[in-house]
Amino acid sequence: MSVLRLPGLLMLVCACIGALAAPVSAAEKSPAEKSPADVSFDAFMALRDNREAKPTQQHFEALSLASLDVLAKHPGHRRITTVISRSTDYLGGRDNAPYRAAWLAHLRYNLLRASRADGISAEGKAALAALDAAISGVQARDQPTRDNLTAYREKIDELAALPSNGRFLPDQEINYANFLLLSNPKAARAHVEGLMNHKEKRVVDRARDELNLMNARAQPFELQFTGLDGKTVDFASLRGRFVYLVFFNTDAKDLNADLMALKELYSAVSRKNFEVVAVVCDAPENREKTDAFLKKAKLRWPVYVYGPPKGDDFARKLNVRTLPAGFLFDPNGHLVRHALGMKSVAGELKKYSDQGAKR
Repeated sequence: MSVLRLPGLLMLVCACIGALAAPVSAAEKSPAEKSPADVSFDAFMALRDNREAKPTQQHFEALSLASLDVLAKHPGHRRITTVISRSTDYLGGRDNAPYRAAWLAHLRYNLLRASRADGISAEGKAALAALDAAISGVQARDQPTRDNLTAYREKIDELAALPSNGRFLPDQEINYANFLLLSNPKAARAHVEGLMNHKEKRVVDRARDELNLMNARAQPFELQFTGLDGKTVDFASLRGRFVYLVFFNTDAKDLNADLMALKELYSAVSRKNFEVVAVVCDAPENREKTDAFLKKAKLRWPVYVYGPPKGDDFARKLNVRTLPAGFLFDPNGHLVRHALGMKSVAGELKKYSDQGAKR
């Protein structure tokens, strides 16, 4: 029987959604109003994020089928790449290593069965191939051997040979470059530079973004501005300490909670070792509202009221396209983490502190 035609799947996942979902507000769509693609995606996410679920064969079966249901039937869903990433990062962490290996093996087994089903579109086949490549990528990361990296490259090449791969190929090519970066930075850069000549525009765009980050990692970041308090801020003067550069707009969801976590960290860490620099990206016509928010927030670190990222400015060189966006620079001014949320900075600093203590 085809994996994609199991009649009990929809009943199972809908039951999970009913048990796990939060109350639906009036502004949200009811299940009856949702598209089949959204229903399928929600079913997968409900199973994936069920903290009460045990890593059993039964749960692996339900979760893998829910993942493959979205990929094979609804590859055009706006969050289809999320399904791939959330499937392969399931049970991440050293403590879950045995379960994780079992999960990936189970997922790939059902993936191979699903890929043989009839009626899958070209984009659906590409989505399944992308998941296959992503599984190999995770295995190469968990066990970084030459054979595993070669296997990952082969899976990416299989994906590249398929039509309708445009939404899926960029992630895998950049992930591959990041693996190379761990052992051979020159090879990683050469790979990304080669992608600049790729026939797929999405691959070229991602390669350009990755080169931006490589440049930020390779050379000290430069930025000068006049802060909200009228003082000049120069990144060069901040050498010798970690610097967290965060871009946000003042109407961002959960911003107050994020800033509170950052304030607590800022109060607990010495200015000799750590600094925060904030760039506010509100539209200029909202300046009065921006000033009111910042006055109430009472931020103690330098604040640059800049406006939306544009052109080839410093924000674009860090690939700031969605807000908030956080970046951690080491004491030499080199980028060490991007896409770092405000609530995660403390843990990241501790990691570097622990590494220093072991030396």
